[in-house]
Amino acid sequence: MNRLRFGLLLAPVLALAACVDAPVAPTMAGRSADAAFALAANGYVVAFKNDKIPSSFATKVASLGGTVTVAYDAVGIAFVDGLSATAAAQLTQFGDVAPNVTFQAYPRETPIRVMRASDVKPIPASPTNPSAAAAFGAQWNMRVIGADKAWAAGKLGSPAVKVAILDTGIDPSYPDLIGRVDFANSISFAPSDHILVDTYFPGYPYWTDLHFHGTHVAATVSSNALVTAGVTSKTTLMAVKVLDVNGGGSILSVIQGVIYSSVAGANIISMSVGTVDPPFDMKDKEVKDFFNKLLDRVFAYAHSKGVMVIVAAGNESQNLAVPQSYKIYCGTQHAICVSATGPTASAGPFGPWVNQDAFASYSNYGTNKIDIAAPGGNTGGAIYGPCSMTSLQIPDCQSDIFVLGLEGTSMATPHVTGTAALVMAEKGFGLGAVRSAIFNSATDLGVPGKDGLFGNGRINVAKAVGVK
Repeated sequence: MNRLRFGLLLAPVLALAACVDAPVAPTMAGRSADAAFALAANGYVVAFKNDKIPSSFATKVASLGGTVTVAYDAVGIAFVDGLSATAAAQLTQFGDVAPNVTFQAYPRETPIRVMRASDVKPIPASPTNPSAAAAFGAQWNMRVIGADKAWAAGKLGSPAVKVAILDTGIDPSYPDLIGRVDFANSISFAPSDHILVDTYFPGYPYWTDLHFHGTHVAATVSSNALVTAGVTSKTTLMAVKVLDVNGGGSILSVIQGVIYSSVAGANIISMSVGTVDPPFDMKDKEVKDFFNKLLDRVFAYAHSKGVMVIVAAGNESQNLAVPQSYKIYCGTQHAICVSATGPTASAGPFGPWVNQDAFASYSNYGTNKIDIAAPGGNTGGAIYGPCSMTSLQIPDCQSDIFVLGLEGTSMATPHVTGTAALVMAEKGFGLGAVRSAIFNSATDLGVPGKDGLFGNGRINVAKAVGVK
């Protein structure tokens, strides 16, 4: 079976630095012993025939010279290490077997330019009005979805709503995220980063973001709105680190992250990660079927726990509805799949912008695959958010408070996540009701009704929470 490559759903990048004063970082208490979850990212994954792990399985693996590293009886999935391909093939008596696929981020050569903006306002005295955030002038995305109208009506979210960000981690010291992260329930499934955190940021939790992607995504969901505004400003975030400093991970880390989040108190799981390979050939049907089945089980488990899963459609400009295309998350039943929109032109980072609801040129699409659309950036404007002050990918971000302009369905997804969090704060946690509120309030774009580009339409935050 072929190995797949996965990574961050991030299109070409632009960066803007906001020259503002940083508040004092919090004490990094409550560092979790994530080493208990430090499992190898190789080996094999087994999906059992009857969705339950037979009692004889561990004995069989041991007899072949291997070890069961993780076993989830509730979803009928196990990971094993120490087996040759020949030995692993003998496990097919129990179910389907495949290599534990690895994630690989987009190349580091992606153009990232850090620029200082001398005209950005200083941090405001209070974050209760997100529209007053220092760099809000560049956030066309929040205005186009009506988030500012929701804020003006007092719709800021609730700390009782918890969102798990499955990504590269979160920087808990960035001004917009101080106090927003649940330290006790945040965790790292990227053990290769632990020594880097100890070396460069001693005392910080292992789930600290050494990349930049996860911090940007997280603050789009929930932000103190000192530097940039998020869709909400009170939602609680859980850092569930499944990708490392290079944006790499494995299907093991993602499955662990989803299952952990489902039992650790998350109400929503936000996933801006996925495959980055070109479309598969038909000969890879067995790969598609296996991983669709695997993710179906895991997302169904999250759904059974009352957890909403929101995923990015991907940036390969693929039609996901044709047999030759494949997107590991959008083919699953219980995930909301998000495509991206954005302006086609602008006069600069602070606008004005042209055609803000255009379908993004990079975004995947497909009839009955896309559920909803949201701003992800386009040729005429990026999505602005924090650059992790613990980033090893962009070291300049360690020296000041920087705002990155990024593009991708990665950026679209947290807009939908934030909207879901606001709806839960207003209307409760019923997944069907939340989904209906988001879909029924969306602004219809493209052909009338649901379509393959925008799904049910582009999110409208204000309407979703009953603000006209």
